[in-house]
Amino acid sequence: MRAVSRGRLDHSWFRSHDTAGAAVRRPAEQSFGHPNPRFVLLNIALDLLEGISILWLYAAIRPLYRPGAKTAVIAAFAWWFIVTLGGATWCSFGFFPPSTVIPLMIGTLPALVIATLAGAKFYKE
Repeated sequence: MRAVSRGRLDHSWFRSHDTAGAAVRRPAEQSFGHPNPRFVLLNIALDLLEGISILWLYAAIRPLYRPGAKTAVIAAFAWWFIVTLGGATWCSFGFFPPSTVIPLMIGTLPALVIATLAGAKFYKE
């Protein structure tokens, strides 16, 4: 069997073949390099839900830490930590290489801080 060579599993073979060993042809619209409009709209909707969730977290910790930028940064860091654990999990399963995931994890923190600061500025109880 070609999937096993020198005692190691060739995971790329499993990703490109079905359970019977026949080659699987993947449609072009499933490529991450060329997302289709439905994929983009789904990600916009998920980003909106993430923004709502992070402001919910800000509102939840606001009485403890008082309203302001410090509380927004704490909420952003907590949310980033939770999302980063999810990304690390996907990476550990081998779905994405660390060289792709780690820069995104690093770049997400400043974006979340800025977004939370902006949301906290307009937040009213």
